[in-house]
Amino acid sequence: ETVVFENSLDIEIGACAFYGCKALTTVAFDAENVTLGEYAFYANTQLIGVATVNNNITISDSTFAECVSLERVGAGSGIVKVANTTLPAYAFFRCSSVQNFDLTEVLAIETCALNSCSGVTDLVLTKVTNIASSAIYINTSKSVNIVINKDITSDGLKANSIAGVRVTLYSTMDSYVRTFADANRINFVGVNMTGYESSYIYPINSNHTLSVVGTGYGTLTYA
Repeated sequence: ETVVFENSLDIEIGACAFYGCKALTTVAFDAENVTLGEYAFYANTQLIGVATVNNNITISDSTFAECVSLERVGAGSGIVKVANTTLPAYAFFRCSSVQNFDLTEVLAIETCALNSCSGVTDLVLTKVTNIASSAIYINTSKSVNIVINKDITSDGLKANSIAGVRVTLYSTMDSYVRTFADANRINFVGVNMTGYESSYIYPINSNHTLSVVGTGYGTLTYA
């Protein structure tokens, strides 16, 4: 089933509004600003996409948790992008069909926001300064590349913030990210981040080339 909300400047969907609606497949908002409450689409297991006329869509805790078929949110095709600068707790928990997140404007990621998003292969977090404990856990047979803000500190990158069997972290060699990776036995590749923070770079392996020089060091170059 498809639900369409038309001709409105602002639309707000309350908490639990579509909780457990397993027949819902697509939702479209013809509005300038969209706000979705807690658990608004929780466990909508057939929900594939939520379309907006722009990316001014703000979500809450667990808005899309357990939406295992979800592939897109916002104005883009095949990508998830929201207006939040803080990604709420459990926002996309177990959204295992999402492949592409645009998180370039996100500053903080709360607990379990991206846990079990097993369809993801690349995350670009160049503005993030705080990642809560257990925020990102991706256990998949695929390699997962995560580029992280070189200025994040030990206060912002907590123990167990990021985990996964085949995760590789990318940041500068002198960043705390390297220390975190060593302490948590996560693969790390040092990259030259100059000019990188202001650019939308996604995914690493398609639009850009990562050339590794020696052990644990590489340079991110533009294709």
